[in-house]
Amino acid sequence: MATDTNGAPNDAEAPAGGSTEIAAAAAREGISALPAGTTHAQLFAALQASSSSSRPAPACRLLSTFPAGIRDNGLIDGDTKNKMRICCLREGCGSLVLLEGIAAVKTSAEAGTTPRLDLPDKPSHTLLPPQAPEGVSEDMWHAQGNAMIFENVSFTKAVDGKGLKYLACGECELGPIGWTTVEQQYWIVPNRVGYR
Repeated sequence: MATDTNGAPNDAEAPAGGSTEIAAAAAREGISALPAGTTHAQLFAALQASSSSSRPAPACRLLSTFPAGIRDNGLIDGDTKNKMRICCLREGCGSLVLLEGIAAVKTSAEAGTTPRLDLPDKPSHTLLPPQAPEGVSEDMWHAQGNAMIFENVSFTKAVDGKGLKYLACGECELGPIGWTTVEQQYWIVPNRVGYR
């Protein structure tokens, strides 16, 4: 088979019985084919240029823009579930972490032991606000089930020998944004994520 200057197959010069006949048969069946003279390399380059990674991420609102914080009517429904999608707050990322209606508002006291997300030897990213001081209860997003409830999140390996894992954005790795345990209980710190 003939190739173009990049070494990719060139359908325009394919021998009889090759890709040109397949394209003609596809056209007869109403299936569109590559425009005449278009190579696989050109098609591949065009597909890469239009990939989702080149599109700007939708903007996410910060928790501070909601007058009542996490308990704002714009954020929760009558069952205290999240009305908005939870996303990465990093500008340019905005990756979807959790769909609406998945997480409920609970206090960190209901979580039992709240692990420290800001560790002296591994400080959190500067985009992430500090966690509430130890002993101070704060509202959190709580979700249950297996990891498939998330759209895009990453988990650390167990860090304490008891199954504690930290959560981060699955796209840009900004975190920690929360934690989970072996009981499939997920806790997300509301001011470490965005909303849309």
